[in-house]
Amino acid sequence: MQWATADLGLALLALGRVDEAAAHFTSTGTARDEVGDDAGTVLRAYGEAVLTFDRRRPAAARTLFARAYDGFRRLGVAVPTGLALAGIAACDEGLGDTVSAGTVINGCCCTPNRPGKWG
Repeated sequence: MQWATADLGLALLALGRVDEAAAHFTSTGTARDEVGDDAGTVLRAYGEAVLTFDRRRPAAARTLFARAYDGFRRLGVAVPTGLALAGIAACDEGLGDTVSAGTVINGCCCTPNRPGKWG
């Protein structure tokens, strides 16, 4: 349920329904399913990072993307881990640090592809 709620939040954000997206990300952080992992908290951080970046606050968004990146790595989900890393690079670029952005995105592209899952 956590993954579906987060996906719906991203879809709502893409449709410009920011307040509804934010509500879905918040509920994702409080939802727990039978797996008992920390996915809801990690997905909430990722959703908040996307919202914060969309609001043109790259420094704050970078912190949230980094938290999501660490969490996705812990969960062993490759695609979301890469998306969070790409978010970190976008924040670095938004902060004017193109060297760091290039280094981060290069690390994302050059990381060996390991089996993972998206939820």
